[in-house]
Amino acid sequence: MMTNEEIRNDESLKELLEVAYADFSIFCKVFFPDDFFKDFSSLHRLIIDKMEMQEKKIVVQAPRGIGKTSLVKAEIAKAILYADKHFIVYISNSATSASMQTESIKTMLRANSYIKSIFGDIKTNKLEGDDKTFSKLAWVATVDTHQTLVLPRGSGQQVRGLLWGHYRPDLIIVDDLEDTDTIDNEEQRDKRKRWFFGDVMKTKSLVEKNFKLIYIDTLKHEDSLISHLLVDSSWKTLSLSICDENYKSLAPDFMSDKDIMEEVANHRRQGLLDIFAMEYMGMPVAKETATFKSEDFKSYREDGEEFLKIKDRLINIEIVDPAKTVSKHSAETGIVVWGVDPVLGTLYLRYAKGEKLHPDEQTDRAFDVAEAFNVVVMGVEDTGLGEFITYPFINENMKRGGNVDIIPLKAKRGKGEFSGEHGGKKARVYSLSPYYRKGLIYHNENMTGAYELQLLGFPKSKKWDIMDAAAYITELLDSGNIIITPPDDEEDLMKYEASLGNWRTAP
Repeated sequence: MMTNEEIRNDESLKELLEVAYADFSIFCKVFFPDDFFKDFSSLHRLIIDKMEMQEKKIVVQAPRGIGKTSLVKAEIAKAILYADKHFIVYISNSATSASMQTESIKTMLRANSYIKSIFGDIKTNKLEGDDKTFSKLAWVATVDTHQTLVLPRGSGQQVRGLLWGHYRPDLIIVDDLEDTDTIDNEEQRDKRKRWFFGDVMKTKSLVEKNFKLIYIDTLKHEDSLISHLLVDSSWKTLSLSICDENYKSLAPDFMSDKDIMEEVANHRRQGLLDIFAMEYMGMPVAKETATFKSEDFKSYREDGEEFLKIKDRLINIEIVDPAKTVSKHSAETGIVVWGVDPVLGTLYLRYAKGEKLHPDEQTDRAFDVAEAFNVVVMGVEDTGLGEFITYPFINENMKRGGNVDIIPLKAKRGKGEFSGEHGGKKARVYSLSPYYRKGLIYHNENMTGAYELQLLGFPKSKKWDIMDAAAYITELLDSGNIIITPPDDEEDLMKYEASLGNWRTAP
């Protein structure tokens, strides 16, 4: 062990310690090379930058398998070694999980020969005394003369009113708090939320200068605690996805497009695409209440042998849902192409894409797609602007030979259970659900990733552009007297007819 005097006189070591203190990624590499043996990816850098902010409340939603727990354990180790904190509380989904991780931190500190050569043998003694508010698994780390209490806690355990000597918790790490066994229980979610805001957030006055709380987890439910924190303006937030909605990697230095597609294929085969969406993309989906489930999604390939047998008899229908404006926060223009097989009564979603397009680009893209898929009917939602929307499509159709039948589609407001935000859209999208349950719809596996994710999030989807456009197919089939097997369950049939009634009737 080097004494403080020796460290102060060793300029190179002093500089290294200062650099490691200022840059958490360097601290991890210098002191825990076995845990952080790979280069940090762009996603890791974002997490580290957020964790190291001089803010009191930080929440990070990150993909499964990225090493979140390793990062927060290193954060605790740093606070201990540099004598930054006096009282650290580590909270996880269970007391067992929390104690396992804090014991792991103890091992990280005591078994590390490089740490020992600089900081000496880190003493980690059990907490003495008879105070029953503390776990028997709490321990005190001593570095030189500075002591830090580390207390593991499980979800729901007492944290409010904790006091160790003169110190209250000044660093709280909440890691993987919500478990998959209870996340689907509404009462348990509400109980956990009340405990977090009523107890955890009351352990320390937020006006005190040195307090910090880091909450880090994956998204496991649309009503999860982290989903509420991510939209709370009083928190500094970071929400990460491993890929975009078309399954293209957002961090190729961590996971390639090929690796992601293999994961997607595995989840799709198991009927667990909603799990991939939640844990790798941060999309809120509750499977038990979902209208659309990934196991109902069937896929095909445009060059597949079976599809090529029926391709020429398909009635190809394009639907365009134009966006009124083009801006960073505006909706996207949704364009889809359905291939209707009148013999087998099946639907093939051949093209499905949402893009930010200017008006002239909308018409060009629509007719380029129409030509590529031999479209005979094009439905265009007029978004309440009538001919101002449909005229450019009619005009472009004439320029290109007038081979497509243009049909204006009226957007309606929903009624009854389909009222409120996105009411009419909810009615339209719901009208697709019976066809999925009956296995009558097939997706082009190379084109429909974004559409599938929107359906899986219904009715709380972040985007609606593609699925709203796609859902107009039920209206077009109805108006064109093209019969696809209707629902046969009486209750389902009543709900289905109610959804159709929302767009058949006037607003």
